[in-house]
Amino acid sequence: MTSGYERPDVLMTVTPRVRLGCGRVMYVRISSDQGRIVEVIACVSGESGTCEGALVEAVCRLASGWLQAGGTVEDVSRAIIGIRCPQPVIGRHLSCMDALGKGLVTHE
Repeated sequence: MTSGYERPDVLMTVTPRVRLGCGRVMYVRISSDQGRIVEVIACVSGESGTCEGALVEAVCRLASGWLQAGGTVEDVSRAIIGIRCPQPVIGRHLSCMDALGKGLVTHE
């Protein structure tokens, strides 16, 4: 995907840690360029090389590409908030994707 966005050498980044219902931890790296979120990278502990880890990475790549092409955090979060998994954290988030969407909105 060619967005026309040229990534600078340094981005301002926050990395919240999210405890998931399955007992794992997800680290979400949210990077901004001049106050606008342009990059999202997430890693679920213990999921390297698994289908779950690959899906989280794929969603982050798609979200980053959308944001770099001028899409909004609202667009991304609206698409993934509400996705459920079998082990939600009641009152906090329903899945990895739900937590990712909520994290983007929180750090916008």
